Amino acid sequence: MSKQYKTFYYHNTRDIPGEYFPMPKSIFRLGLTAGEILVYTYLMYCEDRKTFQCHPSYATIGEAVNMSNNTVARHVEGLVRKGLITTERTTVKTRDGRTHNGSLLYTLCPLAPVEQAYFEKQIQEATARLNFKAALEKYEKRKGGGKMKHSIYKTREELPMYLTVMDVADLLGISRASAYELVREQNFPKLKIVTGRIIIPRDRLLEWLDEQTRYDRV
Repeated sequence: MSKQYKTFYYHNTRDIPGEYFPMPKSIFRLGLTAGEILVYTYLMYCEDRKTFQCHPSYATIGEAVNMSNNTVARHVEGLVRKGLITTERTTVKTRDGRTHNGSLLYTLCPLAPVEQAYFEKQIQEATARLNFKAALEKYEKRKGGGKMKHSIYKTREELPMYLTVMDVADLLGISRASAYELVREQNFPKLKIVTGRIIIPRDRLLEWLDEQTRYDRV
C-alpha cells in the first residue's frame, strides 16, 4: 500500500489506529445530563484500560469539554451519585518536601450493575406514580363528591415535607372549603402548631391516603 493511498485510506475510515476509544452504548440509557455524558466521555478517553482509572484535573477536563471547574465538579458529583464513577483524593509532594492536594483519582465502575439499578429505580418510580394516582382516584370515589380538579402534584417526591390546608386542596384537586372540611375529620393526620396554624406531615398524609383505599384492595 503506497504512502499516498494510506493517507487517503486513514482519512476516509472510522478505524484510524489510535484515534478512537470504546464508549459503552448504555451510557445513553442511564438518564445522564448532557454535561455528565461529556465529562464521562473524557474520563473514558483518559482511562487506563487495565486499571480503569485516570486522574485529570478539573481544569484539564474543563478545557477539553469547554466547562468551568465548578461545572465539572458538579457533573463529577452527579456521576458519583449515580454510581458510574468513584473518586479518591490524592496528594503530591514538592521538591522541598511539602505535601499538596493532587487531582482526584477516578475509577470508572462496571456499568451492568449501574444499568440494572437504574431500571429497577425507574420501575419503582413508575409503580409509585401509579399507586399515588390510584389512591387519589379511590379517595375521590369513596367521598362520592363531584369530579376532582386536576392535581398540581404528579409524584410523591414533589410534595413538601409539611403541607398546609391549601397544599392538601392542591394535592387532592378539591376546593379550599372541602380541604378544611377534610382536615377537621377526627382521624385526619394534622398537627396544630403554637400559632394555631394547621400543618399536615407528608408521610402521615400518604399513609392516611393508603389507609382510606386499603379496603378496596381485595
